[in-house]
Amino acid sequence: MTVAGVLRSTLAAIANAEAVAPDPAGAASAATSPIASTVLGVGSADIPRRRLEPNEIRDVVGSEIAERERAAREYESLGQAPQAAALLAETLALAQVARNLDLA
Repeated sequence: MTVAGVLRSTLAAIANAEAVAPDPAGAASAATSPIASTVLGVGSADIPRRRLEPNEIRDVVGSEIAERERAAREYESLGQAPQAAALLAETLALAQVARNLDLA
């Protein structure tokens, strides 16, 4: 994976962390639609994403780094040195970007 790919993956993880759990009460309004499990009106089912605090973003980035480090150790233990080296390079790149953005 390239540095751009690592950043895209990390941004996706941050976006996933911003997701809001659906409101179970929203299912009641779905009953008014002629199509099962849907609601009427454009955008009526949209839920605003939550805004992450800086420490939450740091946690997500830290988890992404830790996940790559764990995978690299596993590859290394399986004798897959090139894959381990690639993951470690991703980890270093992500850690550098995190430091530059004060996320480390």
